Amino acid sequence: MNPFDLNVAAIAGELPIGGVIPADRLDRYIDAAAVLQRNRSRAAAVLVAARRHRDRIRRQAEEVLHEAYEEAERRAAQAAREAHDETCATVVRWLVEEHELERVLATRLEARCRAWVCDAIRVLVADSDRTATLVSRIDAQLRGLMPHGDVTLRVCPAEHDAVVARLPSDRPFDIEVDTSLERGQARLDSPYVQLRIDLGRHLSSVLRAIGGTEEMNAPLDADAGAEPTNAAIAHEAISPDAPTEASHD
Repeated sequence: MNPFDLNVAAIAGELPIGGVIPADRLDRYIDAAAVLQRNRSRAAAVLVAARRHRDRIRRQAEEVLHEAYEEAERRAAQAAREAHDETCATVVRWLVEEHELERVLATRLEARCRAWVCDAIRVLVADSDRTATLVSRIDAQLRGLMPHGDVTLRVCPAEHDAVVARLPSDRPFDIEVDTSLERGQARLDSPYVQLRIDLGRHLSSVLRAIGGTEEMNAPLDADAGAEPTNAAIAHEAISPDAPTEASHD
C-alpha cells in the first residue's frame, strides 16, 4: 500500500556499505532498470504478437484442414456416385445385352420350332389317307345340308371312285364328277347352298399361321394323276374343321 502516491520502483544493483548510493550510480541503476523494463515490454509485446500469430495460424490451419476434409468428402461422394452410375450403366447394358440375346435365341428357337412343327405336319400328312379325310369332311357337311333339300356331291375325276367306295351305298344324294375340281376338293350343291371343301387351302392356311415357308404353303398338285401331295392330306390331322366356302343361290 502506498498512502503517499509515490512512484516506487525496484532497481537492480549493489547497495554500498552505509546505505547511501551516489547519484551517478543511482542514475546508472535507473537507466539500466528503464532499459530492462523497455526490453521486457518489447519482449512481452513480441510474445503476445507471436501468440496471436500462432493462434491465427492455428485457426487458418484448422480451416484449411476442415476445407480439405470437406473437399475430400465431396470428392469421395462424387467418386462413389460416378462408380454407382457406372455400375448401374454396366448392369443395364448387361441386362439389355442379355435381353437382346434372349430375344435372338427365342426368335431362332421359335423359327426352329415352327419349322419342326411344319415338318411334323408334313410327315403326319404324308402318312394320312387323303380320301378318308375328304370323305370325313363331306360326311360332316352333309349332316347340315340334308334337311334343306336334295344334295349333289361333286368330286374330281381322280378321286371319284375312291370317294364312292367309302360312302354308304344307300346314300340319299347323288355323286357326280366335276373336272373343274382338283384332288382334295369337293362341292356340295343344294337348292339353297353351294358348299366347297378344299383340303389344300386349309393346309396352306394352317402352315401360314404356324409360319411355314412359301414351299410349305404351295398349292395342291393340279395333276389328277399325280401322287397326293402333303398339302392334299392335311385336313383331319390338323383340325376337325376344314375350310369350306358356302354360297347361297
